[in-house]
Amino acid sequence: MLVPVKAPAPKTGTEEIWLPLLDPVDVLKFVEDEMGLVCPQHILHEFWGHLRDVVHNRWAMQCPATRDHVPISLYGDECRYSEGATVMKCTGFFLSLSLWRPLNTKYSNFLLCNFRTERSLGPKTLFPILQRIVWSCNHAFSALYPVVGPRGEALTAAQQRKKGKSITKRGTKYVVYELKGDWQWHVMSFCFLKCSWAAKFVCPQCLATSLGNQNLFCEFGDEASWRNTRLTTLGFINQFVRPRGPVCQGPSFPFSRKYVQLRSNLVHCTAPPPVSIRGPYLGLVGFDVSMIRFCSMHCCNLGLNFTCSGGALTFAFKFSLPPP
Repeated sequence: MLVPVKAPAPKTGTEEIWLPLLDPVDVLKFVEDEMGLVCPQHILHEFWGHLRDVVHNRWAMQCPATRDHVPISLYGDECRYSEGATVMKCTGFFLSLSLWRPLNTKYSNFLLCNFRTERSLGPKTLFPILQRIVWSCNHAFSALYPVVGPRGEALTAAQQRKKGKSITKRGTKYVVYELKGDWQWHVMSFCFLKCSWAAKFVCPQCLATSLGNQNLFCEFGDEASWRNTRLTTLGFINQFVRPRGPVCQGPSFPFSRKYVQLRSNLVHCTAPPPVSIRGPYLGLVGFDVSMIRFCSMHCCNLGLNFTCSGGALTFAFKFSLPPP
């Protein structure tokens, strides 16, 4: 697909390049039809029953998916591939099956696309890629190949031959269950405003803060004041997502309070999601703010474990406790 990027040195400005990208529908077809990776029906029913009947998960309660939809996850991150003083990174987009846990974790993620981070223009580069991924995932929801392109354009000759046909032999339907990544990834993919690891507001799902005397994120217990500030999806969009994101190619849709209710009409096979307004992820079928998941390494190894270890040492020194 054609993506805008920074021109390579010594050039200046920007240019458009063709970037290889595997559509999620093609990856899912290969995984199921060629690899034979099929989720047992009783596992799916147990998954949906637990979310809807036991824990009353907000995403599961409002998502139009049936109990036969297979949950999938989208993940994005950067990694360094150079040594020495020169830092060179690449940005990758991945898809995984949420209920599949292979013995080797690296086999659970399927690479969809990657590019050199230093050539990125930020959301102007990310949004066209995410738009394509969202478009493909929404067709995996219906288990049918698309009838129009991601921006409403006509399909290629190869795509025309598959138009409207079942994606997999079994007709399996998929739904995006998680949007995974670290804070930097979520800030870029949603164009967050006033919400990040370094901002006053430190959670996209509530109004917990890192400053002041109210709603402090470090408050624990059932009486923590931030518990009363949990946001709906519409509240999350209005509170934290930048009103006007970078404009991508293709038609744009004016944003309004009715957008959340109209979202399913915008993304079902006939029109591209409103990528020029607040980011492509919002166009996913059944999108809910609770779908946002944070990197376990940062939350645990560099977060909770780091804080607990430091707190224990501080406590020991403060009260002159003997070493174990």
